[in-house]
Amino acid sequence: MAKKKKDDTSTKDSKVAAQTTEDKAEGKVASDETASGPLHGGDTPHDFPAVIQGQYIKDLSFESPRAPLSIMPGQKQPELNVNFGLAYRKLSEKEGRAFYEVVTMVKVTAKREDNLVFLIELQHGTSCIISEPDTLSEEELEQFLLTELPRYSFPFIRQLIATLTAQSGFTPLYLAPVNFVNLYKQRKAQQAQQGEQDESAAAQNAG
Repeated sequence: MAKKKKDDTSTKDSKVAAQTTEDKAEGKVASDETASGPLHGGDTPHDFPAVIQGQYIKDLSFESPRAPLSIMPGQKQPELNVNFGLAYRKLSEKEGRAFYEVVTMVKVTAKREDNLVFLIELQHGTSCIISEPDTLSEEELEQFLLTELPRYSFPFIRQLIATLTAQSGFTPLYLAPVNFVNLYKQRKAQQAQQGEQDESAAAQNAG
């Protein structure tokens, strides 16, 4: 087991989480993106000029408690559960330019029956600069940060997990594509529904 100590700077200003479950590890990694440069959100209310400053691993752990038994040939493929979480925060702002960080959190659990085959926990950071953020509403900015930035960084995360599993003796795990726009919309719909339920409960209690 190799484990990196968690970074205490991962405190978040805002958080949205979503979950997907995959039972197959297939596909190829392909990306035309570069590690830095302008990024424009096509699915957001504005054309956001954002400049990627960097991508980095904030926290990474891998556990394979039953190795080498778990990598012996002739065994069935493990069942996979993949969970995603997203968070962002503003690091600084100066002269009409805001510096943001978005963290994509991925947890992959692989099991055969009730036995843990491997566990991956990853926090992958992407930092960017957005010009004139005050011209945007909070919701517009949040939507951009939690959809476009994860979509940009996903190919790198996918390749990282594939390399990690391959070097650990397993078949490379290529995560299935994730629609972060739909995940964001689903989360907002859930939040709105929860808000309505809370208001209804408060009104009943007041009555």
